[in-house]
Amino acid sequence: GIEEIDTTANAGLHFLVDYDTRDSDDPFSKSAVALTGEFEWSSPDLNSDFDYRRYTLNLRRYQKLNRHTMLLARVMYGGSDGYLPMYKRFFLGGLNTLRGYFTKEYMGTRFWMGNAEYRFSFPHSDLALSVLYDVGQIANDRKLNDQVDIKQSLGLALYVGSDTRISVARRLDRSYDNGPRLYARLSHVF
Repeated sequence: GIEEIDTTANAGLHFLVDYDTRDSDDPFSKSAVALTGEFEWSSPDLNSDFDYRRYTLNLRRYQKLNRHTMLLARVMYGGSDGYLPMYKRFFLGGLNTLRGYFTKEYMGTRFWMGNAEYRFSFPHSDLALSVLYDVGQIANDRKLNDQVDIKQSLGLALYVGSDTRISVARRLDRSYDNGPRLYARLSHVF
């Protein structure tokens, strides 16, 4: 990986489309939807040593159920064509992806992932409690099919305000080396 960074040049075009109806000051105040699409193209025609297309689609839904509860859901897909250098590949595991796994435990050229969170806000306080579920699949230079393992995790999170979150999650795909992982986050990313 380091040799690819030190001895090659990567040039490309990057396009981003973003649609977001969330309240940036308080994302949990109302129902909302957010959609982000990205496309990156690198080619020798752009004086690059690489020839690839990389794309992601990220859909997030914040569904207010009542004054104190909300369902949050995210579905994400990423793929590529051509040779993708290691530092442009997709990584799953850890904070903001598959909680309960080691950070960047899995690397690949295509993936899909889903996150769900049921959030309960305590009345008259800045505290909230969430139940988390993550599921995903990632493959390196092959198709996503039933031959590729599906990864899953389950966890709990405590929010202080709308940004600070402490969570604990455990992977569900095996019975060994699957102890819970503890995470702290000082900004909301979902």
